[in-house]
Amino acid sequence: MTQWIRNNLRTRIIKPISMPAVLTLSKERVLNVVPGLDPQRTRMKCVPKAAAPRLEQYLQSGDLIFFCIDAQESRYVSFRNHRA
Repeated sequence: MTQWIRNNLRTRIIKPISMPAVLTLSKERVLNVVPGLDPQRTRMKCVPKAAAPRLEQYLQSGDLIFFCIDAQESRYVSFRNHRA
C-alpha cells in the first residue's frame, strides 16, 4: 500500500493534504508481515492517537485515509490523508 500511495502521488492522481495544527511524526519501519512479499523498509508519517480529534477540521467526504497499527508503539496510528 505504501508503494501505491507513492506511485499515485508521483503521477498526481492524489495529493497530500496540509494539516498544520496536527502533530505529525515520521517513523521508519520494516513491513514484513504479508506472506509471499519481501520485507520492505519504508518511512511513514504518523499521528499520535491523542491528536486524532484535531484531524476532523481537515477531512472531507471522499478523502483517502490509511491506518495501520504499530505493534511496537501502539500509541501511534499511521495516517496518510490524501485527496483525489
